Amino acid sequence: MKILIRLAINAAAAWLAFTVLDGLNWNRKWLTLAAIALIIGAVNTFIKPVLKFLSIPVRLVTLGFFTLVINVALMAGVIYLADAMDLGVTSDGWQWTLAGGLVITVVSSILSMVID
Repeated sequence: MKILIRLAINAAAAWLAFTVLDGLNWNRKWLTLAAIALIIGAVNTFIKPVLKFLSIPVRLVTLGFFTLVINVALMAGVIYLADAMDLGVTSDGWQWTLAGGLVITVVSSILSMVID
């Protein structure tokens, strides 16, 4: 049940990011949104903890700012994977990827606090 809630949170956060930000584009199909949510969930479950652990010294020196770099890199990875899977997801530049990563991080964090 918790996995489905997490999937719904990721889908809602991705939907908001793609709707609010003009530079992030998707084909407006709900199946695509579900696939993006699955990719975000997989990346956050398997890759993000490893990157955060390996970057502890850098994160300490930058007072946590490097976490933003990790989030942007992971968002870029999600967009790349979705594009490689021909899901119709694109970004018009790194600025939009940064903004998308921020929106998804903030929205999913808030929804997780409210729901959990």
